[in-house]
Amino acid sequence: PDISGPTLAGDEVSLGDFAGKVVVVNTWGSWCTECRAEADDLSSPASAAG
Repeated sequence: PDISGPTLAGDEVSLGDFAGKVVVVNTWGSWCTECRAEADDLSSPASAAG
């Protein structure tokens, strides 16, 4: 699907920008305790991948 949205820096990014690459799209809400608990588990591999 053609998913796009703003980055934390305010730039626009599209899923199509990552064609041919592995992408994990995680949606969450600040009110979701389980989502907040998994945030560290998701950010560590992302940091390691660069």
